[in-house]
Amino acid sequence: VHGDCANWYSGITCSFMTKFFAPNQPLGELSNFFPLSSPLVFNGKPFATSEHLYQSLKYAILLNQTPATTAFVNHIRLAKTPNMSKILANQRISGPPFAWRIAVNATITTFVDRGVRPCALWLSSDTIKIEAMRHVLRLKFSSNQSCHTVLLSTGTQFLIEASPTDSFWGCGKDGRGMNMLGKLLVEVRKDIQDHIERGESIALYRDQAHTGLNEWIAQHRIRQRTLYEPSDAAFPNSKRNLLGVSSPHSHATTSSPAKRARVVDPLEIE
Repeated sequence: VHGDCANWYSGITCSFMTKFFAPNQPLGELSNFFPLSSPLVFNGKPFATSEHLYQSLKYAILLNQTPATTAFVNHIRLAKTPNMSKILANQRISGPPFAWRIAVNATITTFVDRGVRPCALWLSSDTIKIEAMRHVLRLKFSSNQSCHTVLLSTGTQFLIEASPTDSFWGCGKDGRGMNMLGKLLVEVRKDIQDHIERGESIALYRDQAHTGLNEWIAQHRIRQRTLYEPSDAAFPNSKRNLLGVSSPHSHATTSSPAKRARVVDPLEIE
């Protein structure tokens, strides 16, 4: 196992390495693109895959929840495939001229024009992405029985997402990527195993996961309040603030570069 993986697994006893990747292959249940037999439910809303829920969090943590933001999150949540959900959330306008891609591009354009952008905190560091994924995985593997069973069936094995293109969530083409998804799965598996050994029900763990995700969202909304500039006090009447949301009501900019909020490029979003 790569050195970074070994450091992450410190304190967790693992036996040997197991790889997974495509949702239609062995251990596909570990993939965020795995189509769940029953939707993942969060705050009464169904999500077809854990990827749908993860991508929606880029906007769900925004402090300023406008009607347009809520509508866009619903588009992400109801996307036909996890890949479409990811494309929508990343606001990437490109791709081949297929009918579905043209429709997705049009949806993205509509909401960008309405000032909907992902939360800028998502860009501040990788920490927030890892935290979000941890909460999503806790909820997934305590809500879906087949996924729960498959995860526990891996026992004490190292888990490696064998993605040839993703060196952050997976191991990358050269096998030396950060493998963050694999690391989080091992962590969540150990957490669930300990929970079961204490004689506590998986329903309790699921409730705790649900509450934990809500608390995490609230925490980051509160954090955003402390990032407002004086000129943003009347939000949403400011041109742009640290939430990465532009307002249609104002076209003034802050004269001082030091006080100008960072403009979020959605193509930077992981």
